[in-house]
Order: sequence, then C-alpha cells, then structure tokens
Amino acid sequence: METNSFEIDINATIEKVWLALTSSFEFNTWMKSVKVQTDWKQGSEITYTCYDTNGNVVKWDGVDMIWNGKIETLIENKELTCLYPSKSTGLEKESYFLEKVNDGKTKLIQIQILTSKHVADSYKDGTLQTLQFLKNYLESK
Repeated sequence: METNSFEIDINATIEKVWLALTSSFEFNTWMKSVKVQTDWKQGSEITYTCYDTNGNVVKWDGVDMIWNGKIETLIENKELTCLYPSKSTGLEKESYFLEKVNDGKTKLIQIQILTSKHVADSYKDGTLQTLQFLKNYLESK
C-alpha cells in the first residue's frame, strides 16, 4: 500500500471549491474527460468514468478507467472521502480536505491510498494536472 498527498491553494471560497468537487454538473464542467455519477450522499455509490476525446472509456495497463466506489465521508465544505473496494484501478481510498485560508482562498488537500508504489507513481502527474484544472476553472469564474 502506498500514499500520495497533494496540496493546492485555490483563489476561491471554500463553498465554491466544495461545489466544484461535489456537484456532478460542476465536476463534469471543469473535468471534461471524467464523468461522475452519484446522488452525493454519505454511504452512496459513486462512479467516476474517464473518457478519451472519441467518447471511449480510457484504458490503463489494460484496465478500464472506471472508479466504482462508495462515499465514506461527506462533511460539507470540509471532507469528501471515497472507498474503492474492487481496487481495479489501483486506487483504494481517496480523500479531499478543504481548509479556509481566508475569505477568498481555500487550501485543498488530496490524499490517495493506492495498491502499490508503481500505481502511486503513475497517478501523480494526472492528479497534479486534475488539481490544476480545478484551480484554473475556479479562478477563471
């Protein structure tokens, strides 16, 4: 088991960052290649599916990039944690923690628990890119 930790400051209120992470419409707006499906309730199923530009599900090492999980923790404007029991994509658990820096700035901390060092290393660039997409989206609004 390996852990990746990421941290980014976003010039947006904690409420706007939270909405971008926990609204399917907002998420699908800033993260165009990944679609999320859930009802955004603690204990509910959640599915993230990654698509290529032709609308096909992306594969990595022969595995469809579909994260089927469960929302373990959902504390408004504070924490979103999802479990991925199948571990099919190498991701076991993912958490987002939000901290208010000031009225217009939020610190977002993302922690991933992954099945191996190889998988953890392979997630790093994509996760950093995703966090930058989120930051760019929120700071351009």
